[in-house]
Amino acid sequence: MKGIITSIAAIVSVAVLPLNAQNISGVVRDSLSGEPLAGAIVRMTDDERNTLTYMMTDIEGRFEIGPSEKASYLVVSLLGYEEKTLPSPFSTSYRIDLSPSAEKIQESVVKANKVVMAGDTTKYNVMALKTRDDLVLGDVLKRIPGVEMTSTGHIKVDGKDLGKFYVDGKDILSGNYNLATKNLSVDAVKSLEVIRGHQSIKLLQGIKESEDAAINILLSDAAKGKINWMGKASAGYAVEKDHFPISGELSAFWVSGSASSVDVAEYDSQGNAMADITSSTSGIEDKQHSLDSRLSISPVSAPLDNKRSLFNHTLGLRSVNTFSPKESSTLGLTAKYSNSLQTSSVSRSKTYISEDEGRTVSTTEDRSKREESFKGNLSFVNNSSRIYITEKLFAEIGRGTGETITTGDMSRNLSVNNRSWDIGNRIGVQFRAGKSNALGIISYTQLSGFNENLDVIGDNPFQKISSSGLFQDLSLIGLTRSRNRLTFSLRPSVSYTLYKRDSDLSGLSEEGVEGTFSDSSVSSYLSTGLSWELSYDKGLLHLGSEGKLHHDFAAFCSYKEGKLLLDASLYARYTSGRWEGKISADIGTVTPNIQSLGNAILLTDYNSLYKGQESLYFLPSKNIGASFLYRDPVRGWNLRITSDFSATESLLSGRDILGNYVLSYIGGTSVPQNMLNSSAELTKGIYSINGNIRMRLSDIRTSTLFRQSGKTYEISSDILAPSFEINTLPTSFWRLYATGNMSFSKIKASGITDTGNTSLTVKMTNTFYLSDKLSIGTQHDFYRNSATAKNILFNDVFATWTKGHFRMKVMINNISNLKEYSTFSISPLLESATSFRIRPLTFLIGLDWSL
Repeated sequence: MKGIITSIAAIVSVAVLPLNAQNISGVVRDSLSGEPLAGAIVRMTDDERNTLTYMMTDIEGRFEIGPSEKASYLVVSLLGYEEKTLPSPFSTSYRIDLSPSAEKIQESVVKANKVVMAGDTTKYNVMALKTRDDLVLGDVLKRIPGVEMTSTGHIKVDGKDLGKFYVDGKDILSGNYNLATKNLSVDAVKSLEVIRGHQSIKLLQGIKESEDAAINILLSDAAKGKINWMGKASAGYAVEKDHFPISGELSAFWVSGSASSVDVAEYDSQGNAMADITSSTSGIEDKQHSLDSRLSISPVSAPLDNKRSLFNHTLGLRSVNTFSPKESSTLGLTAKYSNSLQTSSVSRSKTYISEDEGRTVSTTEDRSKREESFKGNLSFVNNSSRIYITEKLFAEIGRGTGETITTGDMSRNLSVNNRSWDIGNRIGVQFRAGKSNALGIISYTQLSGFNENLDVIGDNPFQKISSSGLFQDLSLIGLTRSRNRLTFSLRPSVSYTLYKRDSDLSGLSEEGVEGTFSDSSVSSYLSTGLSWELSYDKGLLHLGSEGKLHHDFAAFCSYKEGKLLLDASLYARYTSGRWEGKISADIGTVTPNIQSLGNAILLTDYNSLYKGQESLYFLPSKNIGASFLYRDPVRGWNLRITSDFSATESLLSGRDILGNYVLSYIGGTSVPQNMLNSSAELTKGIYSINGNIRMRLSDIRTSTLFRQSGKTYEISSDILAPSFEINTLPTSFWRLYATGNMSFSKIKASGITDTGNTSLTVKMTNTFYLSDKLSIGTQHDFYRNSATAKNILFNDVFATWTKGHFRMKVMINNISNLKEYSTFSISPLLESATSFRIRPLTFLIGLDWSL
């Protein structure tokens, strides 16, 4: 099929080439030195200076930009240079010289050229923003207003996942951008650009707008064409456990004109478990289904850093390699291996509440789990202004073993072995037909499998599961843009899912009867439909609609049902300079994950069994949302207010079985569920306090129905959560970094319980500078929960010595060491007080370096 698609695309693209107007190409250089300027922003604008299409120059200063029938100006800009504007009619080739300048941008004087705005692009001079404590790129990036970054390196811009991450204008990391944020020395980066409204497919620029955001980092001249090494190592001693925790990491970051390689090797036994997460970017090339058995429900999570938990052992190897024979073409090879041993210990006391009786179960669990996985993919992308081709072949295999020893009211020993595999291919072809038309086809195929054996020694239930899935999506794309600012798109599509599951179980049936059970099921889902996208732009106002008319057919054993369904959304967005407001409304259906609806018997939380639903539902959904955004990157202000109300229906099947005590959650029907999610966030940074301050207020309200023993109860909850973050730049002697959040939660279940809970978490780091090279500091974690009425405070002290590219750090962790502490959770049928064991007093010495 791949060959057929590629051949069709080639034939049609050749046929339409004569219809295309010639692209505009050229090179941008420094007017004084004549050196090429990489990362310059080349834009085509209309008479009102609205951006129609844009791109960035490559490492040799070259650009090629597609034509636009409404373009009146070609605008070229770059940090530290005077902007140059060229009017139409345009030539097919340019040599553009930019003159250096300390410039005045949008009536905001840019001090030391730290921040420059050009249209939707904001450029930050990393070297001017760098502080004495910054080691990697992420240290600077997390201070940028409107940008959020987690501890794993995952990035959000204005509350939405990052669309693309470029290095010198190229997507060389294939979505693994946390390799750069966590492992690239800040000294290797000259500047970074935050690009809003970024359309990553060049041939669609000027045809289809995008709300995605992208980040582009520009390497310093010294970092180009050489291997940029970074290493981290530390070792220590843990009191009471007689344990010697160590960790080490070595990364190599190499980028040349046409090739790049990023490689990371890491090992950790200090409890800072390295997340096996690829910081994914949005886009069709990143789509992948998930297939697993969801056999366990995690215990209540403690709001602590990983360093407070028990020790884990993790080994990780990653390599991302790209080769670009042409500016528009990239061949990529990514490989990843991980091997981890995770240990935890938790004491739990569960109190189940119901009208007639309650039951308390107290247990202590010591868990260990070893997981091993290998992932790899081979990809090719041709992203030119006339044709877009993306091809990605991926594979993943994994295996794991685990053991849980439970003592207390339910003493038992559980062991688990599992294997999983995924292999798939996705291909997409789009081509430009004339100035304002684009056609294409997208195909996606995935085969997945999962096998798991589970034995509970003591009560003697066992479970063997074998499951497999086939996912196939195929869609045709047609985009047409008319002359009156109207963009219209039609896309017929076909999606097919086939899911098989076999299981054998010894234990309790759904009715609480002991015995041995075998179960097999085959589920399939076929959806055919026609999607549309419609947008109309009139100056600052953008109106749009998108949706899908589709017929879905579901089959599960003897159950079969088909329905004609409509999903549709409307939005209106008003943008004026730094302001943006948007309202939207959606109606449609939510199709439950077919993998969770098979009638296999699942072992849940190691203590309870439930049987899945034996029918499929097409569940209605409604959503109304509004958002407001104000950003002034030069002055550092960023304000975002959002509110969404959704009304859906859900399947909440399940039961807890404690001996002969059975609690049924819901039985075979769908229930309405409403949610109101509101948040407000204000960030002020860059200039005001020479750092940033972020404040956020979130409010989540939900209501649903709960059915138990033939009776229906109404459940409602309200969670109000204010939070703050303060990150100051260092003064001559002191720096503060602090975060805090409070949660006010209340849950009501008619006839069962009415309970509230308040928790507070504050984390604070104070650094005191004794000299240019030596500093000392303290770290504090404070936690309080109203249910336990207990204040918990953890203290660390550290000393840091820095010289050039080397940094040495000595730490003493958990000085006010506690063996355990309590947290509290509440659900309609369950109140749970949980006690976590904490890492012992630990001495650590570490060294970080970059070359």
